Amino acid sequence: MGRGKGAHIPSSQIFNSDLRNFTASKVRLVNVGVQIPYSASVEKAVEAIKVKLKEQWYVLEGPEPDVFAKAFADDGIVLEVRAWTQLHVVSLYSNLPRLMKEALDGAGIQISYPQRVV
Repeated sequence: MGRGKGAHIPSSQIFNSDLRNFTASKVRLVNVGVQIPYSASVEKAVEAIKVKLKEQWYVLEGPEPDVFAKAFADDGIVLEVRAWTQLHVVSLYSNLPRLMKEALDGAGIQISYPQRVV
């Protein structure tokens, strides 16, 4: 019988190593993607989202929120939005899309949507 594809780690390596339990940490990273049209300014979108995140009391100042262009998609540029919070993961995760939309609306940038020519 052959072995399946996957990572094999010797037990001795696990038992003799320090393990870090990230679920025990009070500081958590929340990341969400948003897509903007190719015609929009990436720099303007990034700045608008960062300003909006810094206004939120539950978003940590350090490490500071990060927003960057992650990928080229069919209908626009995908931005990755990352923010850290302490004990308010649900608040940040549930509010992040709304905050990004408000920031982009305020900057005059639309969230891209699929466009098909028939």
